[in-house]
Amino acid sequence: MADRRFFPGIGPLLTWAFAQGIGMVVFSGCNGDTEPKEYQAACCVADPVPHGVTLLNCQDDAMCPSGTACIDVSNLDSDSDWPRADDEAGEPTRCRGTRGDKVCGIPETRSGARQALTQGFHVQAFRLEPVTDDRFKDRPAFTWHAPKGTRIVHCALFACRPAIREARDGLEIANYDSCVLASELYEPGSGIFDLTNPDLEYRPVTEKVAGCFPVKQRRISELAVGCWAYDTTHLFAATPLEIIDGRGLYNYQQAFVEDCVLEQPPDGGKSEDKEAKACFVDGTDVIGACHDGACLNICVDNSDCAPSDVVGGSEQEPDAAVDVADGTDAMDGGATGADAGPKPLSVCVKDHDYIGFCMPAEGSEVRP
Repeated sequence: MADRRFFPGIGPLLTWAFAQGIGMVVFSGCNGDTEPKEYQAACCVADPVPHGVTLLNCQDDAMCPSGTACIDVSNLDSDSDWPRADDEAGEPTRCRGTRGDKVCGIPETRSGARQALTQGFHVQAFRLEPVTDDRFKDRPAFTWHAPKGTRIVHCALFACRPAIREARDGLEIANYDSCVLASELYEPGSGIFDLTNPDLEYRPVTEKVAGCFPVKQRRISELAVGCWAYDTTHLFAATPLEIIDGRGLYNYQQAFVEDCVLEQPPDGGKSEDKEAKACFVDGTDVIGACHDGACLNICVDNSDCAPSDVVGGSEQEPDAAVDVADGTDAMDGGATGADAGPKPLSVCVKDHDYIGFCMPAEGSEVRP
C-alpha cells in the first residue's frame, strides 16, 4: 500500500504555498525523535480506499469501516454480545480482532464528534457560519471569521469522522482519503465553502492491495463540514465539525442515489446497481442505504434499529424480549390480542457484511 501518512492535503498545499512564497510546515504535535504510535489492524478493507480495520477492538475511527465509528463500550458487561457478530459468512473473521473496550458501531445519535479537529490538533477554535446572502438562499454553504494571522484555510466535507494521528512528520488526518468527499483551499484565509459547486469534489487515489477485503459500496451514516487554518508556518486553529443535512449538496463522488427503486433502462440495458448505495430514509435527513429497492437504516446490531422503523412500533427498549409470533411482550405474562402488547420490532439483518439493514421482524411490515 502506498504511504498515505501525510498531513491532510499537504502535497498540493505545499506546492501551492511555495508558489505563493509561503513557508509551510507540517503541524508538529510530537517530538521528532519520538516514534509515532503504532496502529496494528486486524485486516485491510477497501471502502473504497484501502485501510486497516479492527472491528471489535478499534483504536480510533480510522480503524472502522465506512459508515461506522469507534465507540467506547467499556461500560457494558464484559460478556455482552453487542455488537452482534453472527454472520460468519460475512467479512473475514480476522477483521474482528479480540474484543476490547472500543468497537466499530453506528453512531447512536448520529451527531458526530464535533471537536475531532480542535482536540485532535490541540488548537484554538473558530466557528463556521451558514451563508445568509441571497445568492446562497437554500444552498448549503459556509463561511468563517478566521483568527488573526491566518494565511490559508482548508475546508472539507467529511463522510466519516476524521481521526487525527501522530506521524513521523507531525499530526495527520489518518482517514482523509477515506472520508473526504469535497475540499478547497482559501487564501488569504477567507471565502465561501459552497457545497453545490462540483469543482470541489475530492478524488482520492485508490489502488488494489493484495489481501484487502473489497467493500462494494461506501456506507455513510453522517456528513460533516470542518475547516482548519494556517499562519505562515503551521496549522494553529480549526473549527468544530458541523453536522449537515446532505439533501441539498452536489452529489460528490456519486455517493448517493435519489431513490432505491430498480428501473430497467428503456434500451433494455443493464440497470444501475444501487444495492448498499447511500440514500435518505423516507424523505428525512437520516442517511441509510439501499436494499432490495428500499432505503433502510443501517446497523451492526438490533439495538441500532428503532421501533419506529416498522409499522406499529412502540417505545419498548430494543433489547426487550418479544414473541415475534403473536407480537406480545414475553415478559408481561403473555397478554394476547392486537392491543394487548407492543408490535414486533425491526431487527438488524446482515448479508455477508458487518453492517446490515434494519428490517421488520416476522409479522410486521415496513412503512410504505
